[in-house]
Amino acid sequence: MKRIVLVLSLLLMQGAILHPASPTSGSTTCPTSGAKRVASSSTKAITVTIQVPLANAGVIYLGGSTISSTTGIQLNKGDSFTFAPASNSNSWDLFQIYFACSTNTDTITWIID
Repeated sequence: MKRIVLVLSLLLMQGAILHPASPTSGSTTCPTSGAKRVASSSTKAITVTIQVPLANAGVIYLGGSTISSTTGIQLNKGDSFTFAPASNSNSWDLFQIYFACSTNTDTITWIID
């Protein structure tokens, strides 16, 4: 019985280590041309939601490093996209998610958990 309690305790602790204590949010300005990473350094999370503020004038495109202003997931102002939750052994990295913009003065906002 003590081993079961120990194993369950270790599993719970592992989940707490892999999962942030509270959500973190931020914003990123569109590049003047081409694509840009959502975050400037490795930022891992189980869940990632990216939203396009209502004040934006153009369209945002989400995708990988080859994203352009004609490919990827298209988001208009007010839209959001949530990447499916990753398991505790996997995570999303904002450093690996790119976006392109039709208007270079626009921004995106993001929240991770």
